[in-house]
Amino acid sequence: MLLFSLCLTLLPATLAITLPSPAHTVKTLVLGLGPNVFDVYSDIKTGQHHLELKNVSRTFTVDETVPSHCFPFRNTATSSTTECFNHTCSTVTTNTSTAGFLCQEEDPIWAAITFSFIQM
Repeated sequence: MLLFSLCLTLLPATLAITLPSPAHTVKTLVLGLGPNVFDVYSDIKTGQHHLELKNVSRTFTVDETVPSHCFPFRNTATSSTTECFNHTCSTVTTNTSTAGFLCQEEDPIWAAITFSFIQM
């Protein structure tokens, strides 16, 4: 208690604590609280999204082990091109096939980074 009264006597009058005006309080609540709450809410939802399973296309080399949560798929696309020269037209059909793996993955590292940047 003695230390507290000593500090009060040493403080100059210019450092006196003043209460904010009602307009300043309303401005802080309206302009500061709403965006801050939305920012926290969006950070939490983004972190939860990183923890959900998502379908991701992957390719693996021959010597890599395919994880158990990956399934092979083949995507075949057919395209036709018609070319005309001197009133003679020919159609060329092209088949392209890509193979890969469809994996269901979550991203806990990005979730941890997102959750660590939440400011309350």
